[in-house]
Amino acid sequence: MHEIPKAANVLLTTCSNCQKEEKILFVTDPTSYEIAKLVYDAAKDFPNKTMVMMDERSMHGEDATKLVSAAMLEADVIFGQLNFLYIIQKREKKQLPKVLDL
Repeated sequence: MHEIPKAANVLLTTCSNCQKEEKILFVTDPTSYEIAKLVYDAAKDFPNKTMVMMDERSMHGEDATKLVSAAMLEADVIFGQLNFLYIIQKREKKQLPKVLDL
């Protein structure tokens, strides 16, 4: 179990290069909540983090809900731990948010 916090920290710092001042959004669904919670908890040193849960999507590439899309517009970094959709992106704020299947 020691590897999970280490892996989550690598995701936050090495893979996504999150900065302390950035607004980090974690998007999850009931199926993937436990994984999202592990990564969220690993982000304890990042003060501007938020987690939102939405209903499970029915297929890859399906748009997020309007409320989640609004939160995505405000975020600098978005992590998605979802059954069908996975988001790990840094993007310009002017982009229309869409949940991406990476």
